[in-house]
Amino acid sequence: MKDQRLIQGRPAPRLLAASALLAAATLLSAAPALGHSLFPGVQAIVSRPGAAKGDWLMAATFGMLRSTDGGLTAGWICEEAYVADTGGVDSTVAVLSDGTWLVTTDGHAFSSTDDGCSWNKLEGVPDEAWFYGIWQDPAALDTLWAVAVVDGKTHQLLRRDPKTGTWATKWESGPLHVKRVELRGKRLAALAADPGGGGALLLWSENGGDTISSKPIKNIEGELRLAPLHPTDPKLLVLRSNKSEVHGVWRSTNGGETWKQVLSFKPKQDLQAATW
Repeated sequence: MKDQRLIQGRPAPRLLAASALLAAATLLSAAPALGHSLFPGVQAIVSRPGAAKGDWLMAATFGMLRSTDGGLTAGWICEEAYVADTGGVDSTVAVLSDGTWLVTTDGHAFSSTDDGCSWNKLEGVPDEAWFYGIWQDPAALDTLWAVAVVDGKTHQLLRRDPKTGTWATKWESGPLHVKRVELRGKRLAALAADPGGGGALLLWSENGGDTISSKPIKNIEGELRLAPLHPTDPKLLVLRSNKSEVHGVWRSTNGGETWKQVLSFKPKQDLQAATW
């Protein structure tokens, strides 16, 4: 089954994973970048509204790339400006319906209206916010979600209003950290975890984030990460647990009320990503 979050008309998930590997290989064969010494990898792949099939933006460990052939080849986008204006490290990226690019990189958020060749600080967000990432559902391009920590201690889920462009806090916590948001139409899910090992909550909404409920995740230890939401079944959830000696995949068929382990493997066989 095709993942509806992916670019319209792209191959099935198995082939998309192969394309991502090709994009990573392209990074290794490209000319040296201006960034730091981290091993290069693709953090996110998005398509611009109205772009031709296979026209991708790829946020990398450092810098931003563009491919016009589905990831077979790629080139750096205005690299000097991107690194100078934003830092260009571990970016996440979204593209609005009017073509505006938004990125978070090294904790900060920026926008560009000239295909990434000049950048300005993102407006309408707290000046002191430190961003973990920005997420977008292709079915609603201009409604964005971001995760940020404010004042060094308060972790917030922020939603962008598509009409006004303003951002509002929809959930916040002091001790619990949110690192990623999963979107599917009106459904939203995220994990809020205590980095000290004090447990985790499943955050859930079925009305586009107007209201967000939470429920504890019981009897699953380690670092947790949600898989993308199922295309049609709102009650089916999958997450990965990463404990020191044993990693595993857990499945819930009742919206996170209970979980059953369906896979276990050693750390060297860690599961990095999954899709439907």
